Amino acid sequence: DGKEDPPTSPGKPATEESLPEATPDGIRKTILRGDEYYREAMKHLLRSDPSKSQESWGEENRKALDLFRKAAGAYAEAQEGYERTANIPSALLDRFRETQIRISLCRKRSVSGR
Repeated sequence: DGKEDPPTSPGKPATEESLPEATPDGIRKTILRGDEYYREAMKHLLRSDPSKSQESWGEENRKALDLFRKAAGAYAEAQEGYERTANIPSALLDRFRETQIRISLCRKRSVSGR
């Protein structure tokens, strides 16, 4: 149908989900670094709408994609910090999933906008 998914999802963003208190400090810091990348990426994503910003949307989309990739990398690194037998908190899995969705949106935008 050619329509894009909205750049924001209803409700609270995954980056606002609380992490369990027992989250190890090193993993927490990595997740928070990912959250910073994610929030910055969202600013660029919201400015990357081709219907609203004819001249700069492509550059904004590229910036958003780069930052979402960095966020996904931080979240993946945090997941690797858990033992194989440990349960990874849903707040971290949700962050990773939501970031992957945003990466897909940026890729879709870059292809459809050419």
